[in-house]
Amino acid sequence: MTPDDLDTVQRSWTHLREHRTSFLDRLAVALAGRLDAAAAAGHARRLVDATDELIDLLATPSHLARRAHEIVSSWVPGAAAPDLDIDGAAWLSAAAEVSPTWSGEDVAAWRRAWLLLGDVVAAETLAPFGSASQPRLPT
Repeated sequence: MTPDDLDTVQRSWTHLREHRTSFLDRLAVALAGRLDAAAAAGHARRLVDATDELIDLLATPSHLARRAHEIVSSWVPGAAAPDLDIDGAAWLSAAAEVSPTWSGEDVAAWRRAWLLLGDVVAAETLAPFGSASQPRLPT
């Protein structure tokens, strides 16, 4: 990730955080194809909470990996594991609906953030986020 990507992700996250309730609702709807409504709402909340914790660590991958491992370890037993493909596509869809300023630049920066997360997590062998192979990003 470039410094510009970090700035873009931070800026867009600030806006999404300001519209948290709407974003959570749209994200849950976007996840409904994968999960039932109650599970989708819980999953959306966990993803947003995890993002809130991890976003400031994107600039320090070693800290990002450690905290991601802690989050995965504390993920609700029996809950759906995060999936970069499915959750990423839902995230992009929900963000575009909630944020009138959402742009192609935002999409590209978030994809690079997920790639970084996938890389550091794969290095830590945290299966819920991806395998040791390169994670596929949402198209």
